[in-house]
Amino acid sequence: VSVGLINNLEVESDEQFTASIALPTGANGTISNALVSTTIIDDDTMQWAVVAGPDAMEATGFLAFTVTRTGNINGQAQINFTAGDGLAASGIDFVPNPQLLTFLPGEASKTVSVSIIDDLTLEPNESITGTIFNPDSGIIKTGKATGVILDDEQATWTVAAITGTVME
Repeated sequence: VSVGLINNLEVESDEQFTASIALPTGANGTISNALVSTTIIDDDTMQWAVVAGPDAMEATGFLAFTVTRTGNINGQAQINFTAGDGLAASGIDFVPNPQLLTFLPGEASKTVSVSIIDDLTLEPNESITGTIFNPDSGIIKTGKATGVILDDEQATWTVAAITGTVME
């Protein structure tokens, strides 16, 4: 026996259903497994993810993160974004600027710019962690991404050949 499912666009919890069989009246025999249960997994649940953009030079001014949602994106939805310390320090290397992102119906992605503080300190490249949390609907699939600030105070060395003739 096959049971047909109706594929709808409603975001809903996974659902259980049970099927049972019984011997018809007056029939002889036994049924070894008269009851079966199964779960219908909702495939319309919105999923959220954040990814970091390309590494950014300190003087560029910002590091980009892209927040996306997939699945049923027909309704408006909101999620929080914040930038946190990796090797970079909040308030010293970047401005954290927590935000509540609002996605309009059908909108799949937004880019968040985290402001980089350009200093004159010679330091290694540093990372920032972009984090999404507390969605008003859906589930978070990828909640953190790491972006890198490339230090622009690094020394640059070059080698040049001497032109002309050199005597031994």
